[in-house]
Amino acid sequence: EWLFGTYMMSGMGFGQMAILHPENADAYIRQMKECIRRIQDPRVREFDKRSWGDDPIESLDAKSDHAAFLGYYNLLLSFNRLLDRDSEFSALNDRITAALVRRLESSDFLLLQTYPNELYPVDNCAVFASIGLYDRATGADHSHLLRRCLKRLEEDYTDPRSGLLYQCIDENTGKMLDGPRGSGTCLGLYFLSFCEPRISSSLFVSARLELQGHVLGFGGMKEYPASGRGGNGDIDSGPVVFGFGVSPTGFMIA
Repeated sequence: EWLFGTYMMSGMGFGQMAILHPENADAYIRQMKECIRRIQDPRVREFDKRSWGDDPIESLDAKSDHAAFLGYYNLLLSFNRLLDRDSEFSALNDRITAALVRRLESSDFLLLQTYPNELYPVDNCAVFASIGLYDRATGADHSHLLRRCLKRLEEDYTDPRSGLLYQCIDENTGKMLDGPRGSGTCLGLYFLSFCEPRISSSLFVSARLELQGHVLGFGGMKEYPASGRGGNGDIDSGPVVFGFGVSPTGFMIA
């Protein structure tokens, strides 16, 4: 899972560098495409295949959601499509986007499962952003579906007290299962910056108000909001030291 994430986030970084430094765009886009190719290695997809029982790419016509793999990968593919309209990965981008749209439209909660019976708003931010960025790159229009999804994200999957995203949603009720957290919110707002700057900005402001702090002269982001109960973190947050999380700090820098 982390190897996949390394290639995916590196590819996003190369894409951002291509925009920031157009004089070197061709080189950065080549590196971006190399990340895309690395993800196509069956060994990199194995973690997701093992959880679902089918391969995320080979099962695009099936019903398994594969939100983490497909949402994140498709965001990278859509970003590449935006930078290279004739990308060799265009057909794959078309197929994954169509599968994600179809699965969202059949979801009672307008969320896709990361793994069987596991719903995470942050991973769905990647799904939404990948579709929105696809529309920017291709001229397609999924705005009606995205408006519904993002409205639900704001109304049902965002903590009204802190303004942060809930970390996990109950797959049976659609209610909060794990409360607002820094790691999910800071990564989610990064994803949404590619398709919905208003919501991304709102989450950014809430994260700064609730999570930003300083210790021993260094700045960082806390994993749990001041208005919450706190906790010890988990694999998503990384180590939590004096309340500060590795993941939310790194994602907020991005």
